[in-house]
Amino acid sequence: MSTYEYQLTLTKILERAVDVFPDVEIVYRNISRYTYTDLYERVQKLANALGKLGVKEGVKVATLDWNTHRHLELYFAVPCMGAVLHMANPRLSLEEIAYILNHAGDEVLFVNETFLPIVEAISNKLKTVKHYVVITDKEKMPETKLSL
Repeated sequence: MSTYEYQLTLTKILERAVDVFPDVEIVYRNISRYTYTDLYERVQKLANALGKLGVKEGVKVATLDWNTHRHLELYFAVPCMGAVLHMANPRLSLEEIAYILNHAGDEVLFVNETFLPIVEAISNKLKTVKHYVVITDKEKMPETKLSL
């Protein structure tokens, strides 16, 4: 079998990036700078943390985030573990966001701290969300009404 006879999955794409470009930097504005090797390690840690939350194959995970380095990590970690990644649109109305998250059956919601007011406003309407994860640095964790 040739080295190119395998399914082209996100796991393979990430592993290939690490093999070919281990020290090439991924730069997110002036906020974050790390290599593909670092990304791979962070994705593995995130997948392990998700597993501890009960995320497994088929579980739906939503994000309400900007296009950030942490969103990139979710983009790989969630599908690579067989779960489903669902990106919510913060530009929709509160009712539309709540309906979509419920209809999708999302069990975990990752929320950028800038969107906390949206999630706090609809949290009592979210029937399937079991865990909220605020996407921020530990020392910058804002006050929230959500039970994290």
